[in-house]
Amino acid sequence: MEDIAPALLETLRKRFLQHLEGNARAAELLEAILAGKAGYEEAGDYAEAVGQALAGAFSTITGADLPDGRMYWNIADRVVRPLLEEDHTMVSDAAVQVQKALNQAAGLGLQPQTVPVDSEKINGILNRLDAAAAYDDVAWILGDPVVTYSRGVVDATLQANVEFQGKTGLQPKVVRRAPYKCCEWCSRLAGSYTYPDVPRDVYRRHRNCRCVVEYDPGSGRRQNVHTKQWTEPAEDVTILERRLLGLRVQGITVQKISDHVRQRMTERSVPVEDIRDALENPLQVNPARYDQEGRPSIIVVGRHATLAINPETGVIATCYPTHSKTRKKLEALET
Repeated sequence: MEDIAPALLETLRKRFLQHLEGNARAAELLEAILAGKAGYEEAGDYAEAVGQALAGAFSTITGADLPDGRMYWNIADRVVRPLLEEDHTMVSDAAVQVQKALNQAAGLGLQPQTVPVDSEKINGILNRLDAAAAYDDVAWILGDPVVTYSRGVVDATLQANVEFQGKTGLQPKVVRRAPYKCCEWCSRLAGSYTYPDVPRDVYRRHRNCRCVVEYDPGSGRRQNVHTKQWTEPAEDVTILERRLLGLRVQGITVQKISDHVRQRMTERSVPVEDIRDALENPLQVNPARYDQEGRPSIIVVGRHATLAINPETGVIATCYPTHSKTRKKLEALET
């Protein structure tokens, strides 16, 4: 019987790289990551692009390409495994670059932690393929689950760095944001957690899950693990500001945030993820109004944050938490 594995691997690898190279968004994300201008959200988006490119390559396989119409273990092990490992390497390198930039922005002289290939997950995929009497019946396993696997590399990197930094005396945070109207499980996990009180499920995701899991250096306070003394390094919210610049609402592009808003983000009284959600998914945007000095502003009401933006300059002038009664009233109008 002809050994189809070598040729099939090369064909799929070429298709994988062609899909990825043809994705302009993936190129933009990687450029921002390598330039130190991206966070874990962008790393997750890049991981999704890589996963989709690989899933797209896998989608070209049919049972007719395989002996007896089956994806036997010896084929899957020499074709599917290497490509999943290549996905891991690409995404892991990007996530490490993000963590390196975050460490530098927070003034942390720590090396970013890497994670090994998750062989258990890969073996699980290969076992499902090998067990099926017909490959076409389980071809879906090399679709969305591959994207989830790819995103999982970013989550695992974040987890490794949070736990590493926590053990050095820092108080890193994990912030999980769930898409609006997502499943109950994800909605329940959404929130901000400070090490060591971080549930392990926060790093996990189900099939088709598009939650955003991010690292936050927290207050930046460091505790000596021996003396228990605290030090207070200078706050740096530059990395937080980057997550807002360039976002658009009502045709207005965010160009800058005021010192007041920077302070609110530093104090976590209005988290950056809540400000971003208000810009991307506003419940209400009020018409421009003018203050006594003739300066215009529009009010953007989000689920958890309300913002005042100067439509002429693109500056977010102020922000404050959205009142729960206001949120409930506006959410009721959406249904």
